[in-house]
Amino acid sequence: SRSTRTASATTSSTPTSAATVVTRTQFADLRSTVLAQGARGAEVKVLQRALGGVAVDGVYGSSTVKAVRAFQEAQGLRVTGIADEKLWIDLERQTYPFLRYRTQVLKPGSTGQAVREVQRALGLEADGVYGTSTKDAVKSLQGRHHLTRTGYVGGVTWQALEREVRGQR
Repeated sequence: SRSTRTASATTSSTPTSAATVVTRTQFADLRSTVLAQGARGAEVKVLQRALGGVAVDGVYGSSTVKAVRAFQEAQGLRVTGIADEKLWIDLERQTYPFLRYRTQVLKPGSTGQAVREVQRALGLEADGVYGTSTKDAVKSLQGRHHLTRTGYVGGVTWQALEREVRGQR
């Protein structure tokens, strides 16, 4: 089961009143799973979707081995063609680059690495200071994703930013 946090500080019996922020991914349960050529099943499909460029058929065949090897080489991992804990962790980081920030709220006046990450993703100068241009770019992102245009970055906006970054690859 996925653990979730609500993005709202208030509670309500209406399920649509608070957005759900996912802080755990499908990769978390797979970290201890080792897959190699010949494996079959749902775990292989998760791997194939994350790697991209291969058929998502649930069969760990030669094209999946090739894709795993290419990913391992690109990430500086030992090239084995086998999906192991290190591979799952790197796939999670690539697929969800802002996962570690999803419980942080950024707003004008915020500073630091999380602000630089937002700025880079939005194509801004990454000075690490949440100013007017960052707020305006965040509002624009929120509008593109049909979110309330607050200019603040919380869990749901982090998730929207990830969707946008993945779409640019």
